[in-house]
Amino acid sequence: MAAGWRATAIHRPAWANQTPVVLLGALLAVPVVVWMFHNVIGNAAAAAAAPGFIGYLTTLPFLGKALVATFLLAVIGIPIWSWRTGTRAEGQMMTAATVLVVFNVAFWTLFEQAGSSLTLFAERNTDLSIFGWFTLSAAQTQFFNAFFIILLAPLMSIVWTAMARRGIEPPLAIKFGIALIGVGAGFFALVLGARYAGADFRVSVWWLVLLYFIHSVAELCISPVGLSMITKLSIARVVGMMMGVWFLSMSVAQYVAGSVAQLASVETVGGQVTNFKLALGIYLAVFSNIGIAAMVIGLVLLLLSPLIRRWTHGVT
Repeated sequence: MAAGWRATAIHRPAWANQTPVVLLGALLAVPVVVWMFHNVIGNAAAAAAAPGFIGYLTTLPFLGKALVATFLLAVIGIPIWSWRTGTRAEGQMMTAATVLVVFNVAFWTLFEQAGSSLTLFAERNTDLSIFGWFTLSAAQTQFFNAFFIILLAPLMSIVWTAMARRGIEPPLAIKFGIALIGVGAGFFALVLGARYAGADFRVSVWWLVLLYFIHSVAELCISPVGLSMITKLSIARVVGMMMGVWFLSMSVAQYVAGSVAQLASVETVGGQVTNFKLALGIYLAVFSNIGIAAMVIGLVLLLLSPLIRRWTHGVT
């Protein structure tokens, strides 16, 4: 019996010796998570009221600062590590993937205005009547993106497949650049529609529909190929970490999107806008600026696309 017991002890799984450490770490993490939750809630008002982008960043809760710091560390450190430990081709592919991840932040920063400034614009400066049959709520305008994604995803798949068969499918950087230009063009749809605003300074809902149509096409140029790009370009032993960096870029974009939405803040009394003409002017000024910014960033990526294409070594 003693010999059998000793044999069992000798062959005890390695993970079993780590169980107390894992349990202790989990227990210690509980107060940290609780503190971070209260820190996020407590800093929300301060971040919203902070003047300018730098002020917004400095008043971010610890979680936000940790996200931004971790992302910056990743996009700087990963390429350096790749060039030092991998082959020349692996270093180039990982650098290309990291560059596209950075541009991904720019795309989702503007795309995610849907849940903030665009929804408020729909409530305050959009005529939400559909042919006079019924009127949407501002929140219900979020339906447009989902509808267009379901409608257009099969069509876009067919288009990419047909172009691939003919050898004319755009490379990754071109798709990302098109997505950025598209998200900028969507905002200009509202700027154009403002020329036809009514006496109540409200834009027809169909201009908002056009924006979501353009944004949905842009999303289909970047979102479905993003994770595929990560798995194809990453060094095999760090694919999981790179997928985490990809999703981390979206989290960072959410925080930056809050700063952009803050630029479109409109003075209210009791939560109600009192000057709709002023509100329309503020929204259109912000939409024009971020539309231009998105297009410029997209054009920069298109100019970089030949270099990025060489670094991807044929990955599409």
